[in-house]
Amino acid sequence: MNSVHRLPVALLLAAWACGGEPTPRREPVPGAESAPAAATAALLDPAPYRPPIAALEEILYKPEPTLADGDVAERRAHELSAALRGDGLDRTRVRAAGAVSELAGVVSAQMDVGYGGPNIPAWRTRWESIRSRTFADAAWFGGRGAGAPIVSGPARSVAAVDRAIVRDLNDLTAELQRAARFGQQQALAIPEPPAEGLQRTAQARQLESQWRTWADSWTHEIDGLARRYDTSIDPRSDMNLVLAGQELGYALNDLRMVTVTGASTAAFPMKYERRRRFESALDRVQKARDYLAKVGSP
Repeated sequence: MNSVHRLPVALLLAAWACGGEPTPRREPVPGAESAPAAATAALLDPAPYRPPIAALEEILYKPEPTLADGDVAERRAHELSAALRGDGLDRTRVRAAGAVSELAGVVSAQMDVGYGGPNIPAWRTRWESIRSRTFADAAWFGGRGAGAPIVSGPARSVAAVDRAIVRDLNDLTAELQRAARFGQQQALAIPEPPAEGLQRTAQARQLESQWRTWADSWTHEIDGLARRYDTSIDPRSDMNLVLAGQELGYALNDLRMVTVTGASTAAFPMKYERRRRFESALDRVQKARDYLAKVGSP
Protein backbone atom coordinates (compact mmCIF):
# COMPACT_ATOMS: atom_id res chain seq x y z
CA MET A 1 0.00 0.00 0.00
CA ASN A 2 2.79 2.47 0.96
CA SER A 3 4.59 2.02 -2.40
CA VAL A 4 1.35 2.80 -4.24
CA HIS A 5 1.01 6.13 -2.41
CA ARG A 6 4.70 7.04 -2.81
CA LEU A 7 4.66 6.72 -6.63
CA PRO A 8 2.97 10.10 -7.38
CA VAL A 9 5.34 11.86 -4.96
CA ALA A 10 8.33 10.40 -6.79
CA LEU A 11 7.01 11.66 -10.05
CA LEU A 12 6.53 15.16 -8.63
CA LEU A 13 10.06 15.23 -7.26
CA ALA A 14 11.43 14.18 -10.63
CA ALA A 15 9.52 17.00 -12.34
CA TRP A 16 10.77 19.59 -9.84
CA ALA A 17 14.29 18.36 -10.33
CA CYS A 18 13.97 19.13 -14.04
CA GLY A 19 13.18 22.74 -13.20
CA GLY A 20 9.43 23.10 -13.11
CA GLU A 21 6.03 21.73 -12.35
CA PRO A 22 4.53 18.98 -14.51
CA THR A 23 2.38 20.38 -17.28
CA PRO A 24 -1.18 19.11 -17.06
CA ARG A 25 -2.34 17.20 -20.14
CA ARG A 26 -4.71 19.17 -22.35
CA GLU A 27 -7.51 17.27 -24.02
CA PRO A 28 -8.34 18.39 -27.57
CA VAL A 29 -11.59 20.29 -27.98
CA PRO A 30 -14.02 18.07 -29.90
CA GLY A 31 -14.43 19.29 -33.49
CA ALA A 32 -11.86 22.11 -33.16
CA GLU A 33 -9.50 20.71 -35.79
CA SER A 34 -12.29 19.73 -38.17
CA ALA A 35 -14.11 23.12 -38.15
CA PRO A 36 -12.30 24.63 -41.20
CA ALA A 37 -12.77 21.45 -43.16
CA ALA A 38 -16.45 21.34 -42.24
CA ALA A 39 -16.91 24.96 -43.32
CA THR A 40 -15.28 24.23 -46.67
CA ALA A 41 -17.36 21.09 -47.15
CA ALA A 42 -20.54 23.13 -46.61
CA LEU A 43 -19.76 25.31 -49.63
CA LEU A 44 -21.39 24.35 -52.92
CA ASP A 45 -19.44 23.34 -55.99
CA PRO A 46 -20.13 26.22 -58.41
CA ALA A 47 -19.49 24.15 -61.58
CA PRO A 48 -23.11 22.89 -62.01
CA TYR A 49 -24.34 26.49 -61.74
CA ARG A 50 -21.72 28.08 -63.97
CA PRO A 51 -24.09 29.16 -66.78
CA PRO A 52 -26.52 31.14 -64.56
CA ILE A 53 -23.65 32.51 -62.42
CA ALA A 54 -21.75 33.63 -65.52
CA ALA A 55 -24.90 35.19 -66.97
CA LEU A 56 -25.48 37.21 -63.79
CA GLU A 57 -21.84 38.24 -63.48
CA GLU A 58 -21.80 39.34 -67.09
CA ILE A 59 -24.06 42.21 -65.94
CA LEU A 60 -22.54 42.81 -62.49
CA TYR A 61 -19.02 43.19 -63.92
CA LYS A 62 -20.02 45.03 -67.07
CA PRO A 63 -17.69 48.02 -67.63
CA GLU A 64 -20.43 50.36 -68.89
CA PRO A 65 -23.88 49.26 -67.67
CA THR A 66 -27.02 50.65 -69.25
CA LEU A 67 -30.43 51.40 -67.79
CA ALA A 68 -31.82 48.13 -69.18
CA ASP A 69 -29.18 46.13 -67.28
CA GLY A 70 -31.10 46.53 -64.03
CA ASP A 71 -34.03 44.47 -65.30
CA VAL A 72 -31.63 41.94 -66.81
CA ALA A 73 -29.73 41.60 -63.50
CA GLU A 74 -32.99 41.01 -61.62
CA ARG A 75 -34.13 38.35 -64.10
CA ARG A 76 -30.79 36.55 -64.06
CA ALA A 77 -30.65 36.56 -60.28
CA HIS A 78 -34.07 34.90 -60.22
CA GLU A 79 -32.84 32.33 -62.74
CA LEU A 80 -29.81 31.49 -60.59
CA SER A 81 -32.06 31.26 -57.52
CA ALA A 82 -34.35 28.80 -59.32
CA ALA A 83 -31.39 26.69 -60.44
CA LEU A 84 -30.08 26.54 -56.87
CA ARG A 85 -33.45 25.70 -55.35
CA GLY A 86 -34.02 22.75 -57.67
CA ASP A 87 -36.45 20.32 -56.07
CA GLY A 88 -36.26 22.17 -52.74
CA LEU A 89 -34.96 19.15 -50.80
CA ASP A 90 -31.38 20.30 -50.15
CA ARG A 91 -31.27 22.81 -47.28
CA THR A 92 -27.91 24.31 -48.26
CA ARG A 93 -29.10 24.98 -51.79
CA VAL A 94 -32.45 26.34 -50.58
CA ARG A 95 -30.67 28.80 -48.26
CA ALA A 96 -28.41 29.87 -51.11
CA ALA A 97 -31.44 30.29 -53.39
CA GLY A 98 -33.06 32.50 -50.76
CA ALA A 99 -30.00 34.75 -50.55
CA VAL A 100 -29.85 35.18 -54.33
CA SER A 101 -33.59 35.80 -54.43
CA GLU A 102 -33.12 38.59 -51.88
CA LEU A 103 -30.50 40.11 -54.18
CA ALA A 104 -33.07 40.05 -57.00
CA GLY A 105 -35.52 41.80 -54.67
CA VAL A 106 -32.99 44.52 -53.86
CA VAL A 107 -32.33 45.08 -57.56
CA SER A 108 -36.06 45.23 -58.29
CA ALA A 109 -36.76 47.69 -55.47
CA GLN A 110 -33.97 50.03 -56.52
CA MET A 111 -35.01 49.93 -60.15
CA ASP A 112 -38.63 50.70 -59.21
CA VAL A 113 -37.48 53.90 -57.49
CA GLY A 114 -36.23 55.09 -60.87
CA TYR A 115 -33.44 57.39 -59.72
CA GLY A 116 -29.97 57.21 -61.21
CA GLY A 117 -30.25 53.90 -63.04
CA PRO A 118 -28.71 50.58 -61.97
CA ASN A 119 -26.61 50.61 -58.80
CA ILE A 120 -24.23 47.98 -60.14
CA PRO A 121 -21.39 48.50 -57.57
CA ALA A 122 -23.74 47.92 -54.62
CA TRP A 123 -25.31 44.87 -56.25
CA ARG A 124 -21.88 43.49 -57.11
CA THR A 125 -20.69 43.89 -53.50
CA ARG A 126 -23.78 42.10 -52.21
CA TRP A 127 -23.34 39.32 -54.78
CA GLU A 128 -19.67 38.80 -53.86
CA SER A 129 -20.69 38.42 -50.22
CA ILE A 130 -23.30 35.81 -51.17
CA ARG A 131 -20.84 34.04 -53.47
CA SER A 132 -18.12 33.74 -50.82
CA ARG A 133 -20.58 32.29 -48.29
CA THR A 134 -22.22 29.94 -50.78
CA PHE A 135 -19.71 28.58 -53.28
CA ALA A 136 -16.24 27.14 -53.21
CA ASP A 137 -13.80 29.42 -55.02
CA ALA A 138 -13.41 29.15 -58.81
CA ALA A 139 -10.93 30.81 -61.16
CA TRP A 140 -13.72 31.76 -63.57
CA PHE A 141 -15.65 33.88 -61.05
CA GLY A 142 -16.19 37.52 -61.93
CA GLY A 143 -13.76 40.03 -60.43
CA ARG A 144 -10.67 37.96 -61.21
CA GLY A 145 -7.78 39.45 -63.14
CA ALA A 146 -8.88 42.46 -65.13
CA GLY A 147 -12.19 42.55 -63.29
CA ALA A 148 -14.40 40.98 -65.92
CA PRO A 149 -16.16 37.64 -65.55
CA ILE A 150 -14.82 34.74 -67.55
CA VAL A 151 -18.05 33.69 -69.20
CA SER A 152 -16.59 32.19 -72.34
CA GLY A 153 -13.34 31.42 -74.04
CA PRO A 154 -11.74 32.87 -77.17
CA ALA A 155 -12.93 31.90 -80.61
CA ARG A 156 -11.56 28.56 -81.78
CA SER A 157 -12.33 25.76 -84.17
CA VAL A 158 -15.35 23.67 -83.24
CA ALA A 159 -14.75 20.13 -82.06
CA ALA A 160 -16.35 17.54 -84.31
CA VAL A 161 -18.68 16.38 -81.54
CA ASP A 162 -20.08 19.92 -81.17
CA ARG A 163 -20.52 20.83 -84.83
CA ALA A 164 -24.06 19.48 -85.09
CA ILE A 165 -25.00 21.38 -81.91
CA VAL A 166 -23.56 24.62 -83.30
CA ARG A 167 -25.47 24.20 -86.56
CA ASP A 168 -28.73 23.53 -84.71
CA LEU A 169 -28.29 26.51 -82.39
CA ASN A 170 -27.39 28.79 -85.29
CA ASP A 171 -30.53 27.63 -87.09
CA LEU A 172 -32.62 28.24 -83.98
CA THR A 173 -31.25 31.77 -83.49
CA ALA A 174 -32.27 32.62 -87.07
CA GLU A 175 -35.71 31.03 -86.61
CA LEU A 176 -36.36 32.80 -83.32
CA GLN A 177 -35.19 36.16 -84.57
CA ARG A 178 -37.45 35.90 -87.61
CA ALA A 179 -40.42 34.67 -85.56
CA ALA A 180 -39.98 37.31 -82.84
CA ARG A 181 -39.78 40.24 -85.26
CA PHE A 182 -42.75 39.08 -87.31
CA GLY A 183 -44.75 38.12 -84.21
CA GLN A 184 -44.07 41.49 -82.60
CA GLN A 185 -45.53 43.28 -85.60
CA GLN A 186 -48.64 41.11 -85.49
CA ALA A 187 -49.12 41.36 -81.72
CA LEU A 188 -48.70 45.14 -81.60
CA ALA A 189 -51.15 45.55 -84.47
CA ILE A 190 -53.91 44.29 -82.14
CA PRO A 191 -55.33 47.25 -80.15
CA GLU A 192 -55.08 47.61 -76.40
CA PRO A 193 -57.59 45.54 -74.41
CA PRO A 194 -60.76 47.41 -73.50
CA ALA A 195 -60.99 49.21 -70.18
CA GLU A 196 -62.58 47.37 -67.27
CA GLY A 197 -65.99 48.97 -67.68
CA LEU A 198 -66.15 48.19 -71.40
CA GLN A 199 -65.20 44.52 -71.34
CA ARG A 200 -68.76 43.30 -72.00
CA THR A 201 -69.34 45.26 -75.18
CA ALA A 202 -69.49 43.72 -78.64
CA GLN A 203 -66.30 45.54 -79.60
CA ALA A 204 -64.51 44.12 -76.56
CA ARG A 205 -65.61 40.57 -77.43
CA GLN A 206 -64.39 41.08 -80.99
CA LEU A 207 -60.97 42.23 -79.74
CA GLU A 208 -60.71 39.28 -77.37
CA SER A 209 -61.57 36.88 -80.18
CA GLN A 210 -58.93 38.51 -82.40
CA TRP A 211 -56.33 38.16 -79.66
CA ARG A 212 -57.19 34.52 -78.88
CA THR A 213 -56.96 33.58 -82.55
CA TRP A 214 -53.54 35.14 -82.84
CA ALA A 215 -52.36 33.76 -79.47
CA ASP A 216 -53.33 30.19 -80.40
CA SER A 217 -51.45 30.46 -83.69
CA TRP A 218 -48.43 32.00 -81.95
CA THR A 219 -48.28 29.34 -79.24
CA HIS A 220 -48.46 26.61 -81.87
CA GLU A 221 -45.51 28.17 -83.75
CA ILE A 222 -43.29 28.55 -80.68
CA ASP A 223 -44.09 25.07 -79.38
CA GLY A 224 -43.16 23.72 -82.82
CA LEU A 225 -39.75 25.39 -82.61
CA ALA A 226 -39.20 24.05 -79.10
CA ARG A 227 -39.92 20.50 -80.30
CA ARG A 228 -37.54 20.78 -83.25
CA TYR A 229 -34.54 22.11 -81.32
CA ASP A 230 -32.92 20.98 -78.09
CA THR A 231 -31.45 23.85 -76.06
CA SER A 232 -30.31 21.65 -73.13
CA ILE A 233 -26.59 21.36 -73.87
CA ASP A 234 -24.34 18.93 -71.99
CA PRO A 235 -22.49 21.09 -69.39
CA ARG A 236 -19.24 19.34 -70.36
CA SER A 237 -19.45 20.92 -73.82
CA ASP A 238 -17.78 24.19 -74.72
CA MET A 239 -19.08 26.77 -72.26
CA ASN A 240 -20.05 29.08 -75.13
CA LEU A 241 -22.43 26.40 -76.40
CA VAL A 242 -23.89 25.89 -72.94
CA LEU A 243 -24.51 29.62 -72.50
CA ALA A 244 -25.94 29.95 -76.01
CA GLY A 245 -28.36 27.09 -75.39
CA GLN A 246 -29.39 28.63 -72.09
CA GLU A 247 -30.14 32.01 -73.67
CA LEU A 248 -32.17 30.41 -76.46
CA GLY A 249 -34.16 28.39 -73.94
CA TYR A 250 -34.98 31.59 -72.06
CA ALA A 251 -35.90 33.29 -75.35
CA LEU A 252 -38.39 30.52 -76.12
CA ASN A 253 -39.93 31.02 -72.69
CA ASP A 254 -40.14 34.80 -73.20
CA LEU A 255 -41.96 34.25 -76.49
CA ARG A 256 -44.41 31.85 -74.86
CA MET A 257 -45.13 34.45 -72.18
CA VAL A 258 -46.20 37.02 -74.77
CA THR A 259 -49.75 35.62 -74.61
CA VAL A 260 -49.94 35.72 -70.79
CA THR A 261 -51.53 38.69 -69.04
CA GLY A 262 -49.36 40.20 -66.33
CA ALA A 263 -50.50 41.92 -63.16
CA SER A 264 -53.30 43.85 -64.85
CA THR A 265 -56.95 42.69 -64.93
CA ALA A 266 -57.16 43.16 -68.69
CA ALA A 267 -58.62 40.42 -70.84
CA PHE A 268 -55.29 40.05 -72.65
CA PRO A 269 -51.82 41.61 -72.34
CA MET A 270 -51.30 45.33 -72.68
CA LYS A 271 -49.05 46.51 -75.50
CA TYR A 272 -46.20 47.41 -73.16
CA GLU A 273 -46.23 43.83 -71.83
CA ARG A 274 -46.12 42.36 -75.32
CA ARG A 275 -43.33 44.71 -76.37
CA ARG A 276 -41.24 43.99 -73.26
CA ARG A 277 -41.37 40.22 -73.76
CA PHE A 278 -40.51 40.41 -77.43
CA GLU A 279 -37.58 42.73 -76.70
CA SER A 280 -36.35 40.43 -73.95
CA ALA A 281 -36.48 37.46 -76.32
CA LEU A 282 -34.62 39.33 -79.05
CA ASP A 283 -31.98 40.41 -76.54
CA ARG A 284 -31.44 36.79 -75.53
CA VAL A 285 -31.25 35.65 -79.15
CA GLN A 286 -28.53 38.24 -79.80
CA LYS A 287 -26.57 37.08 -76.75
CA ALA A 288 -26.82 33.50 -77.99
CA ARG A 289 -25.54 34.60 -81.38
CA ASP A 290 -22.58 36.32 -79.71
CA TYR A 291 -21.70 33.18 -77.73
CA LEU A 292 -21.88 31.05 -80.87
CA ALA A 293 -19.60 33.48 -82.68
CA LYS A 294 -16.98 32.89 -80.00
CA VAL A 295 -17.09 29.16 -80.57
CA GLY A 296 -16.39 29.59 -84.27
CA SER A 297 -18.07 28.54 -87.50
CA PRO A 298 -18.87 24.86 -88.05
